[in-house]
Amino acid sequence: MKPVHDKLPPNDAPLKLALLEDDLMFAAAARDWLQDLGYQVTHYPTGQACLTGMAEQDFDICIFDWQLPDLDGPSVMRTLQALKRMPPVIFLTAVDDSESVAQVLLAGADDYVIKPPTFTVLHARIQALIRRMAQKGELPTLETLGILTVDHLKKTISHNGQAIILTSMESDLAFYLLSHRGQLVTRTRLYRIMGVEQLAVDTRRLDVHISRLRSKLHLTIEHGWRLASVHLQGYRLEFLL
Repeated sequence: MKPVHDKLPPNDAPLKLALLEDDLMFAAAARDWLQDLGYQVTHYPTGQACLTGMAEQDFDICIFDWQLPDLDGPSVMRTLQALKRMPPVIFLTAVDDSESVAQVLLAGADDYVIKPPTFTVLHARIQALIRRMAQKGELPTLETLGILTVDHLKKTISHNGQAIILTSMESDLAFYLLSHRGQLVTRTRLYRIMGVEQLAVDTRRLDVHISRLRSKLHLTIEHGWRLASVHLQGYRLEFLL
């Protein structure tokens, strides 16, 4: 069995999250929302399934429910720690009294969120954990990609040192494409990032946003980029340098 990695993957790979949650409706919604933000999420509905999956696959951050029908979250964590397969973990807990919170942290959690969490709060805790890991030298925060400098934590992009002004929607689309460069990103996924249903939107609206990104970020061959439309499927962003 290979040991868990000491560092997170290079910036061109999306962060891999393990979600241990037996509430299937919440887990599906959380997974989809986090994937729309650019994370790669694997959901495990039981503690045993999580142990089996994480014994063979590396993850960067875990989100564990505290109470599960078979093995509780802390038991899963202790087993993975013994196997040296335990990355940083955020626990989801339904109790918020000081004694219970202390129990969560003393068990080895890096952070906790009271259930049911809003997705924005959960994402904020993930980002805070990423920042702490970066301060320890475990995660590069910046990418230099030719003429572009991309800060994945601050969500800023600069061109030759000059900040590029993006709308909120343009920023969401840009960082998703950047974190999935080299991959086909479907129109359905991009529509969801835009917050609209595919059947309810003028398809030209997406194309206009992509055209603006191509112009603002200088995503052209002469600058080392190719942002290509894949007929009837989606877009693929490639860094060629």
